[in-house]
Amino acid sequence: MQEIKQIAKALTATAVGAYLALMPAKADAEFFSAEVVAGQESATLDTMIFGEIGESAGVGGRIRATVDYEGNASTLGMVDFTYDLNEGFGAILEAQLSGGGISFRPGVQYVNSWGDFSLYALSTVGVDTDPDLDAIAVLRYQPDLNDRLSFVSQAECVSNFGGEGHNFSIQRLRLGLSVDWFEFGAAGDLREDGNDGDFSYNVGGYVRVRR
Repeated sequence: MQEIKQIAKALTATAVGAYLALMPAKADAEFFSAEVVAGQESATLDTMIFGEIGESAGVGGRIRATVDYEGNASTLGMVDFTYDLNEGFGAILEAQLSGGGISFRPGVQYVNSWGDFSLYALSTVGVDTDPDLDAIAVLRYQPDLNDRLSFVSQAECVSNFGGEGHNFSIQRLRLGLSVDWFEFGAAGDLREDGNDGDFSYNVGGYVRVRR
């Protein structure tokens, strides 16, 4: 019971902090999403927001806060400044906050949709003393079942490579239903670390507010 209270307290504090941090932009946001995932190993709050600046530029933010059932917490924050180029491609400068430090990562992104399918792809390069490459792809399939209900299938794949090769890969899989702006279903987060591919997973359910 004490562990559950610690998790609830950590998620509540993170949710309030994320809301206050993103609130100034939320009113004019083009996209907003807040997801809570609870699995057998940990619980995560994932908040994203994006808004346009003029005709070609945009700014977005993402905060991921995870707490395990022993009360250990970790937070990753990102702020992305984007500039549209052509045919879905764009330039991006990402400020990544983790472990009390901040790093800047230039890169490119691609956004497009085809009917019920949508794709978001991003690649950035760390320019610190130990350069690394991040590659992210989010593929989503959401066909309508009726006027309010739709089926949701989403896969987010993240990989990071450094001078020693593969650092880690993550697959965040979602399968569920969406009713208007509310979404819920099954969740599975898979992770492979290092060149040896040490494997871990967190499987459970999720709820998401998305518009």
